[in-house]
Amino acid sequence: LARLLPKLQSCAKPLVACFLGSGKDIQPGKASCRMVRTLDEAAAAALRLAAGREKLSFPAESPDLRALLQKERSAIRAPRRFLRGIFAGGTFCYQAQQILRDAGVSAYSNTPLPGNPKLPDSSWSLEHTLVDMGADEFTSGRPHPMIDASLRRERILQEAEDPGVAVLLLDFILGFNASPDPAGDLVAAITRAKAGAKKKGGFLSVVASVCGTEGDPQDFIRQVKKLEEAGAVVFPSSARATQFCAELIRPQGRGSNG
Repeated sequence: LARLLPKLQSCAKPLVACFLGSGKDIQPGKASCRMVRTLDEAAAAALRLAAGREKLSFPAESPDLRALLQKERSAIRAPRRFLRGIFAGGTFCYQAQQILRDAGVSAYSNTPLPGNPKLPDSSWSLEHTLVDMGADEFTSGRPHPMIDASLRRERILQEAEDPGVAVLLLDFILGFNASPDPAGDLVAAITRAKAGAKKKGGFLSVVASVCGTEGDPQDFIRQVKKLEEAGAVVFPSSARATQFCAELIRPQGRGSNG
């Protein structure tokens, strides 16, 4: 990064750079070199540069996010307080760690960012945990979890058995190299996990993001609908889903920037 930055800062063309996991002290050097923290911010900055638009709009965004947050938060009861993220790949797992770290939350991971603790055993979560199910230990000799969701399905049910888990964070990626029905692969596990928590007198919040478009073969809108029907809160970006989770697990009484 130290060798790359001077080259970026001397580039003649405007550019946007997002270095997930880096510190906050990166200086752009000039106005045409924009350093951002998340993929959402990178997309918005690129759109401003290319088309002059000031912000992105997402069709699946809740019209009343604060009310939705309060509804999910009010249903969570002690001893449930931990977040478990079960990711299909590393990029969103890294980004989620960074967002939580910026919110003052440390999370275990099998692929930790500097400063976060490493899981002693990738198969078992501790406290707040974000797991990259696309890491080598889960993909050796088997298809990637974007294609085969069986290990993620098992992990969802495993995490749901932990009485300390309050929130599950999931990502779904559409496209020609993904499962024909990523949401459909996991909705039964989501439904079972939430029902199991309810049977024990508790509540499990499931927060998901869907990365894709209506032009993908899986159909973005159809995937979102399946997840919502299973009781998940769905966002069209992993960053927003993680920010929502950070608010969910924030101890009551602490301030919030929304």
